[in-house]
Amino acid sequence: MMNHLPLAAQAYQHLLREILSGKRKEGERISEESIAAEFGISRTPAREALMRLSADGLVERTARKGCRILRVDHDRQRELFECRAMIEGLALRLAFDRIPREKLDAVEAAVLAAKDDAQAALEADEQMHELILEACPNRVLAETARRLRYQCRAFRAIRALTTEKETPCHERLAILRAIRNGQPEEAERLLSIHIRQGATPSSNQP
Repeated sequence: MMNHLPLAAQAYQHLLREILSGKRKEGERISEESIAAEFGISRTPAREALMRLSADGLVERTARKGCRILRVDHDRQRELFECRAMIEGLALRLAFDRIPREKLDAVEAAVLAAKDDAQAALEADEQMHELILEACPNRVLAETARRLRYQCRAFRAIRALTTEKETPCHERLAILRAIRNGQPEEAERLLSIHIRQGATPSSNQP
């Protein structure tokens, strides 16, 4: 399991995959001690992993020591991504002529540089979405889109871990190039597809 990521991030990603895939079932109890023993790490990174899962709404603290795994509501997840696609698409429409060329160049370079690194690719993805929202003149709309993106973060992370790295990279580049080429409708269409792909496979079904 060891890689270049911090131990807490490694444990989080592993548990995230197992929860979203159904390998770890609803109601199953999980604790700092069990995570530490399973992954051979101390309780501090185990605690951090649990805190992240709790923030994602995937586990909850119980009256007794430890946590239990919550049910993954795939219908709500799909609706969350649909809502985010619509909100951010509107933000892009309003921001389109305000996006600075130099920032567009910087984000495109970041996407290209991160194509073989899942964690760096997620960071580049954050930069791309922020590029749009920073240019959006409606601050309330931009903040709403940011909150929705935060709620989607666990599901976005699992796509980065389970999808061929080239696929989301190509999606991001296509969006950025449509913006560069002055194609607002195409950019909005591609952005909507990209966001909706962040939902896990079972929630992408009609």
